[in-house]
Amino acid sequence: MLAGAVAPAGGGKIPLSSGAPKVDAFGTALGYCSWDNGPAGKNTSSNRLTGDSDTSTAPLLSMNSVVFAVISAGRNRIFDTSCAQARTGSAGDDVVVRVTAAEVVNGNGGSVFFGAPTSASGKGTLDGKALVDGEIRLETDTNALVRWDSTTGTWVAMGGGSTGTSTSSGMRNTLINGNFDIWQRGVSGNCNYSQCYTADRWLVNGSASASGAASTGNAGTAFASVAAHSWAQSSVMPGEGPSAPATALTVTRTALASDPAAKLEVLTQRIEDARTLAGRSVTASFWIKAEGVSATTKKFCYDLYQYYGATSSPRGLSVGANCYDLTVGPKWKQVSFSVALPIVDESKLTTDNALWFRPVMEPPGSTAPRDNSFRVTIAQAQLEVGALATVFDRRPLAMELTLAQRFYETGTMMSHARGFSTLPCCLQRQTLNFAVAYYKVPKRVAVTPTVTPISNSGFCASGTSTVQSISDASFRTWRYGEMSWNGSRCNWTDSWVADAEYWQ
Repeated sequence: MLAGAVAPAGGGKIPLSSGAPKVDAFGTALGYCSWDNGPAGKNTSSNRLTGDSDTSTAPLLSMNSVVFAVISAGRNRIFDTSCAQARTGSAGDDVVVRVTAAEVVNGNGGSVFFGAPTSASGKGTLDGKALVDGEIRLETDTNALVRWDSTTGTWVAMGGGSTGTSTSSGMRNTLINGNFDIWQRGVSGNCNYSQCYTADRWLVNGSASASGAASTGNAGTAFASVAAHSWAQSSVMPGEGPSAPATALTVTRTALASDPAAKLEVLTQRIEDARTLAGRSVTASFWIKAEGVSATTKKFCYDLYQYYGATSSPRGLSVGANCYDLTVGPKWKQVSFSVALPIVDESKLTTDNALWFRPVMEPPGSTAPRDNSFRVTIAQAQLEVGALATVFDRRPLAMELTLAQRFYETGTMMSHARGFSTLPCCLQRQTLNFAVAYYKVPKRVAVTPTVTPISNSGFCASGTSTVQSISDASFRTWRYGEMSWNGSRCNWTDSWVADAEYWQ
């Protein structure tokens, strides 16, 4: 067992030398408990727990003796199950998989044996003497099943590999709105020396504090923007580069106040939870073109940034930072890069931790002078597990909108009157008007919506609504109105915006 600060009591983590997966679906390192079963005095192997023996001391050694157990900490990412408990059960929301001596024997000696997944190139490094004839493995980068043929000493394809077309699963791309189809805020706008969201989930920053340098790790320290931008939706014509149908986001630099000696973040998507894809090999890809730059080529940079939180020190880790050149003129170029995202130390995480995908940054002015004005257009951005960039994975628009509305949603609400109190004059009564809005999708966090009056019934219920009873699923508003002497009730209508985006 590999020692770890976050591990089940009495156990550790899966050894680095093992080809088995190291993290669960929630991005938490898998817990590992390994027992040395055998005669007394011979069950003391290094980094293993004392297991069953063949003496009269219970429990007795048998084919039902547990050899090892793998534990997922579950959704709460806390190990509630100790190794002692894992031998027979589990605790909390943990998931435990136990393997007995009988299963080990049957697994290696049966007619079908599944080995740990590996990459297409990685399987070539496996020791053939340790492989079983007919052993099946999944190639993680091609999605193909292969079988070991001990007679020829080669791997034989079994089919089921990638055909180069989209699987239409809709969930291969970790990014939301990577095809830039959703525009709840409108199709154009301006960022005047400030952060602003454009197409859903895509943030224009203009901040030089997010350097992206792994050595400094100073992203998120201060977000005083030194640049002004405008943005707009744009179209992609068939045959230009990105596979149609596609929509693009164009960001135009309109002014630059200063030229700081740090990477200048232009465009980013902040993916919920810094532990996303941690411990896995991933590939990012996107199409991009530049216009209006003054040099022969324009240099931009990219990275993935595991942002731990505003109060963490350091605030995060840049992974895979590198730069690329774009030729002047409206010519599309596909950029891709592959990295191994490290496992995140959960003790460092604070509020609003996230994984930042930053495809468009500018290098420091000392190495490549920035232009005061230029235009970049980006389309079909994708972040996926594996060592290769695959065909862009399209999601149904309804699914894409649902994912986006977890972070941002708009709507309208209409009041209804409840209760009244008699006023001393004019035979009018004061009414208390309420309205409740239920989100289509629960928000990432409970936020205070922005409420704007649309209309009132005459002079009744004039003013601004008060927001209360806020949760991640709904909120309520109220305001006073007046019911006239003839008993007609007052109503009002508000529009609202619930913004649960990241604004570090």
